[in-house]
Amino acid sequence: MSARSVSLPPQAYRAEAEKPLLDLAFLARQTMGDEALDQELLLLFRKQAQQFLRALGTVDDRSGLALGSLAHALKGAALAVGAEAVAETADRFGQMGQGGDDTRATKAHLIETLTATIAAIDQVLDESAAHS
Repeated sequence: MSARSVSLPPQAYRAEAEKPLLDLAFLARQTMGDEALDQELLLLFRKQAQQFLRALGTVDDRSGLALGSLAHALKGAALAVGAEAVAETADRFGQMGQGGDDTRATKAHLIETLTATIAAIDQVLDESAAHS
């Protein structure tokens, strides 16, 4: 899976903050160009992202410790695969504190970013399978 061979529409690459949803060049550097490992890591992150989405639906917005723990884990997983927009939004979410409109708005943005990133991963994996 070469970063050059993947053509995603601009909205699949970028979140509002202009951070890439997936930095495939970063991922390729991390895996030393091993396309099978790229795919395996993307599949693993996709599964984790879905678990985080479920967890976000159950965590109490007033629980600072739970928010911080969830956000920290998500940020680390996202950075490992080059999902910069998710990492940035998770970091902001983890720093929000306890409840309030800002926390709810950032949580909604994080859910949107995670959902868009999952869609981008699906597209990358579909394109990779089509080129195999």
